[in-house]
Amino acid sequence: MHAMGGSSCTLINACAFFLGALLLVQESWAGNVLEFDGINDRVLVPYDDSFPTEVFTLSAWIKLTPPGHRSAIIARGEDDDSFNLSWQLYVNPDGMLQIMLENRREQNFCYPLTFSGRPQSSCSAQDLRVADDQWHHVAATRELSGRLGLYIDGESCAQCDQTGVPSSNNFQFLSIGCTFGTVGPPPGGVEPPTWFFPGAIDDPAVWNVALSQSDLRQVYGDGVDPADEHLIGFWPFEEGVDQSVADLSAAGNHGFLGAEPSSDAADPLWKATSTDPRQEEGQAVSTAHSEATDPAGPAGAESNAAPSLFPQLCGTLSMGTMLFMTTSLFLTRLARRRQRPHSRRVR
Repeated sequence: MHAMGGSSCTLINACAFFLGALLLVQESWAGNVLEFDGINDRVLVPYDDSFPTEVFTLSAWIKLTPPGHRSAIIARGEDDDSFNLSWQLYVNPDGMLQIMLENRREQNFCYPLTFSGRPQSSCSAQDLRVADDQWHHVAATRELSGRLGLYIDGESCAQCDQTGVPSSNNFQFLSIGCTFGTVGPPPGGVEPPTWFFPGAIDDPAVWNVALSQSDLRQVYGDGVDPADEHLIGFWPFEEGVDQSVADLSAAGNHGFLGAEPSSDAADPLWKATSTDPRQEEGQAVSTAHSEATDPAGPAGAESNAAPSLFPQLCGTLSMGTMLFMTTSLFLTRLARRRQRPHSRRVR
């Protein structure tokens, strides 16, 4: 038996260090999302006068299949007294991204399709499908001029002009995963929750300005900046347990799971995720996130793929190459932390 040479030991140590770096970067991508049952699940945020009305940006990551019914992502639904809603971003029964506005006279305006599904003459629209069982980043903006935009994965999919003016006579809770409303006066004077979302939602956010497409591409690629002075709500759903959902914006609009602050049947479920969406399906910037339902992976699979790469990497990479790649990985991780000091960009 021959003693192992110093250069071989150095190479193996470098290889082990490189693989450790891979695991550390993968670990930094772990996080949580909320899974909504489409029956009664919701997240509620008590009313605050910081909620925007006429000028706004709404965004979230969503994943669902065609719901077969209208499914609200984030909304300022109907007020118990005025019966006015302000706005609600939703997916229609066929899986298309939509938004509804309502004015003080209780007139509803849906864009870019009417409530019955016909194209609005004031809109130009492209493919609006988001219910394909893949993760998508969705956003809606409205300017004071009435120009409204819808965006999917950082790209414009609809622009509408001269849209209806959302009602400010609305003191309803902000809701995620449902909206509030009924036809006619509400039963018992309380608007019931409706349009329940059947799927996963992550990182919902609200701004009191209309972000540009360039801004939204940055949000899509880099995540929400909690220090943005125009941000009035950002709920990254990182708690993973219990009832509270923290707002990381300066507004402090914290919310809770379900119909009440205490646990109830309307609580959505916390779900862990572990893979950077941009690495899925070989996409440069992903429309999908990976779910980790079983940390051990499929039956018979390795619990972590990196160790199986050890022989290949040791046999094919030079020490200089491994050191360069290791340094690059750590610099990338550091850069991500600097760009998003409080917001994770993974699912």
